[in-house]
Amino acid sequence: MATRIVLADDHAVVRSGLKLLLESEEDLEVVALAGTAEDALRYVHGHKPDVLVLDLTMPGLSGLEVARQVSQRSPKTHIVMLSGSAAEPHVLEALHHGVAAYVLKGCDIPDLLRAVREASAGRHYFSPPLSDLAI
Repeated sequence: MATRIVLADDHAVVRSGLKLLLESEEDLEVVALAGTAEDALRYVHGHKPDVLVLDLTMPGLSGLEVARQVSQRSPKTHIVMLSGSAAEPHVLEALHHGVAAYVLKGCDIPDLLRAVREASAGRHYFSPPLSDLAI
């Protein structure tokens, strides 16, 4: 059974590229694409995905607020935060809000795939150089 994923990023080209990348893997299925934080919350509620891949910076509600709400309302959905920021306060706040994996947008493709699979299995993952931090 494939891991069901909702992708949330405010850039259409990023959503499309991530969808193609993830769906090239036999064990991953993208069930919805969200361009806004509100859509992400609605799709998580409606689709009950295994994983939400979520951009940290979204218009309206922040990715951190979406993570907080998803963690409370849909605790079986594991969150992979996708961010351009390696700032430790962002990472720590994401963890506080229930994020299972934190991946930098500059990561390699295998890092993103590993993050999704680790999160889906209920484990934490941090892409390098974050994995070197004592978090």
